[in-house]
Amino acid sequence: MPGRPSPLFRRLVGVSTLVLALAVLTRRADLLPLAGPALWVIAGSGRSGRPGQESRRVALRAVVEPPRCFEGEQVMARLTLCASEPVEELAVRLQPAAVLQSTRGDLWACAQDTSELQMDVPVTPTQWGRWSLGEVRVDLRWARRMRAATVTVRPEVDLVVFPRPAPADAVAGPRTLPYGVGDHASRQPSEGIEFAGIRRYAAGDPARRINWPVSTRRGTLYVTSYAAERPVDVVVMVDAFSDVGPPGSSSLDLAVRGATGLAQAYLRQRDRVGLVVIGGRPRWLTPSIGERQFYRVLDAVMAVRRDRSYLRPALARVPRAALPPSALVVVLSPLLDDRGLEVIRDLRQRGFEVVVIDVLTIGPPDVGAGRMAAAALRLWRLEREAMRYVLADLGIVITPWDGSGPIDLPALRPSGSVRPAVGGAG
Repeated sequence: MPGRPSPLFRRLVGVSTLVLALAVLTRRADLLPLAGPALWVIAGSGRSGRPGQESRRVALRAVVEPPRCFEGEQVMARLTLCASEPVEELAVRLQPAAVLQSTRGDLWACAQDTSELQMDVPVTPTQWGRWSLGEVRVDLRWARRMRAATVTVRPEVDLVVFPRPAPADAVAGPRTLPYGVGDHASRQPSEGIEFAGIRRYAAGDPARRINWPVSTRRGTLYVTSYAAERPVDVVVMVDAFSDVGPPGSSSLDLAVRGATGLAQAYLRQRDRVGLVVIGGRPRWLTPSIGERQFYRVLDAVMAVRRDRSYLRPALARVPRAALPPSALVVVLSPLLDDRGLEVIRDLRQRGFEVVVIDVLTIGPPDVGAGRMAAAALRLWRLEREAMRYVLADLGIVITPWDGSGPIDLPALRPSGSVRPAVGGAG
């Protein structure tokens, strides 16, 4: 930090220069002693060499504890300054990023005659993403406060703020369950614990399955059948092509919070959950189980705003393991981009059970009360309704969600038909 004359130094020089000029102009020698104290302080400041050559070395260390959190959780930002040698005054001021709020009134600290200073500032992130801490201003005073140095830096500290998962009740499931061992009752009778019915005894049935009360009443042997327990594969898809609405509650914010909430709800049921992000660079996660998969989903959705693309998404590039044939696909989309709509149609035509959560909560702005503006707004609404009915005719369930309550996924009918539920913004 290169030094410069401090404000105190400039004031003393100005006062002494003014007094000397008045003494010369008025030819009064009795005014000269008035400039003595200022000149004595300037001469005794211990300045050596040219002013531009004086400097002080200061190390700044900034950490955030913990470095990862969810929206609305309070974290502690700690700033530590260490000067190469003691100085008369050492001050630090934090200007946090716009998405970081602090309950502390003063965001600065100052210490006298020291070489080390530490300041702790509690901050609360209000929006998910990867954010920098902000700007830090460091002020130094040394050489009897005659020299000063100021620098503003942006510490390379990233605070990872995960989206807060939306509350969700995972009630939807595919009509056809994959083979394997799971916790969901299938329509196929097999070994399990869910009651499926009572039937006549057949050769090969185990004796422990004989229902003796019914067999005694009917006079012949009857056995109790149980439903096979199968797993459920769920793929949550986020449409990142469009992002409309105010920051913090835009369509992409709702889609990300809804995706993490659905992943958390299904994983709590010990289901296999995967993730596919369309828009920009394609990203996906193979369906898996456990708490580790939930944090993998959180890490994957953090980059949805990093890149934008005008290319059409190619689901053929997604590995087959990321889209199991019998998986339920839940798409969170504002249904504004034609590329996202083509992806939804393609998934349904490939035989996937598709549920669309409409996260669009705002409509076009009201630009005026003219007939043309009213007609354009009505045409946009009619196009939205027509698009919803076309998707419903394909067997795709559409349910609106504005983020104010839990996600309510409709149950798919096991008879082969899907209950159409259309609605949404506009």
